Amino acid sequence: MNPESLPLRDIHLPTAISWWPLAPGWWLLAVVIVSLLGWAIWRYFRIDARRRRVAQQRLVGCHREWRQHQEGRRFVADVSLLLRRYAIAVDGRERVAGLAGNAWIAHLNSGQAGELFGGRLAGHLLTTPYRGDAEPMTEAEVLNLLSACRQWLASK
Repeated sequence: MNPESLPLRDIHLPTAISWWPLAPGWWLLAVVIVSLLGWAIWRYFRIDARRRRVAQQRLVGCHREWRQHQEGRRFVADVSLLLRRYAIAVDGRERVAGLAGNAWIAHLNSGQAGELFGGRLAGHLLTTPYRGDAEPMTEAEVLNLLSACRQWLASK
């Protein structure tokens, strides 16, 4: 048999491998990544909500303690400490820990619709915990401070 008379065709290359549809391993990897991302977001918001709930419970505890002892100085010191700790937890130590005086009050008021901690409330937060001769706080002042704190915690 003559090789030139054989009915042979030229070499055909296979078609290029398509990137779509993806192999099952890539689908599995995509599901794992999306699941981990969803879990991380859920966990972040759950921790944030728990942190806010604990702070609000401690605020109620401060008010309960004030009703028992009527010590305005201790009440304001406890509330101030609570606000400081929460701000450090939410905004970061580098940004909040060094704030004092009017800078601290400005930080508390930043991002608020109005001035929550202004006037007499700011004066109480800045001076009452450090004065030995602090005048007693009235029920209205305590409730105003609690209301401002609740609004501030809810906005963070």
